[in-house]
Amino acid sequence: MRGKILWVVALLCLLMAPTATVAASTITVNLDGEAISFDEKPVIREAMVFVPLRTISENLGAQVQWNETTRSITLIKGDVTNALTLDRTEAVKRVDSTGTSKTITLASPPVLLNGTTFVPLRYIAEGFGALVDWEERSNGGLVTITSPKKLTVGSKTVTLGESLQEVRNRLGPADRIDESIYPFQWHVYNKDYASFLMVGIDDSGTIRGFYTNSKLFRYNDELAYGDLHVTTVKGGGTLFTDKYEQNKVHAILVTVGRLDSNKFVDKPEVHRANELENWDATNAFRFNYGLRPLGYDETAAITARGHSQDMADQNYFEHTGLDGRSPWDRYKDNKGPYFGSGENISAGRISGIESFNGWLNSEGHRNNMLSENHTRFGVGTGYNPKSKYRYYYTQFFSSGD
Repeated sequence: MRGKILWVVALLCLLMAPTATVAASTITVNLDGEAISFDEKPVIREAMVFVPLRTISENLGAQVQWNETTRSITLIKGDVTNALTLDRTEAVKRVDSTGTSKTITLASPPVLLNGTTFVPLRYIAEGFGALVDWEERSNGGLVTITSPKKLTVGSKTVTLGESLQEVRNRLGPADRIDESIYPFQWHVYNKDYASFLMVGIDDSGTIRGFYTNSKLFRYNDELAYGDLHVTTVKGGGTLFTDKYEQNKVHAILVTVGRLDSNKFVDKPEVHRANELENWDATNAFRFNYGLRPLGYDETAAITARGHSQDMADQNYFEHTGLDGRSPWDRYKDNKGPYFGSGENISAGRISGIESFNGWLNSEGHRNNMLSENHTRFGVGTGYNPKSKYRYYYTQFFSSGD
């Protein structure tokens, strides 16, 4: 009797033991905004998503070679080759253009399941320069793959998924590094407004975004500054258009990862970054029209910041303060060394880039930004979660020697 009980217990333990592979029918895999359809559903092995080899490879544009004798897989796309072997954790990536070869140890190897070869999705996608993000959901999860996207601005070229070191090798160190509301820092190149560029670099040193409003930009060989009748970016991103120029494209913002609006509230350095980015975008806009960039006026920035915060705290949106003071009064009260010559205000737009774009498409504000009468200006933000618009921006322009 005792032997029979032990046998039953052993059988139950065997049935209840966790398996290495778990079906994951509720996992969705999106590539550049489009869901990938798999004949065999993705599975989870060792806490990683595995997908059928041929489907994922073809969707990524890679050629698949299979060697039955060695049970090895070779994936080729352009000058990149990734080699894997069934049931082995060792993989090799070779890049012909650089002559480099790197051996990588996978956390879990490719496997054969029900006659289909499954591979670790993250390794395959990242092996060809794509970005991979995972979002946990109550009924499963979402894998978002963003294929490499290239932005060229004059002689500057950057690609999503590249490393910080690759960027520095080509462009040199950034002129400024800003905190942001995105899951990365902005590396700003603003010494030459003809090719103004912001590159988003995350904590791992990977490019996850970029922005420019330089008239020299081209995106992924698909669109460029000045294009007409284009409103969307393939695979995600924001195109900004200019209604005073027949709705031509004038700027592009591409980001990979979730917006973290709380960082705007929690980090004063993000406020400061948005001010400076608005200032840079405005000067690049002027450069596009053959106008000289404006100098930075610290007193104007202090004046602008004070008015933005006053509007946020007092819950109003006007050039004249509730105390009756005009923009010029505020600048004089702060002992501004020049002559006040213009003011723009914006409400409800979270970033400096968005505020700039709003002003560009409003005649009076646009004229202020393109005026030849100004010689310098400053930008200031304000925030109050209890106010009507929450986010406030002010540009104050000055003139004089």
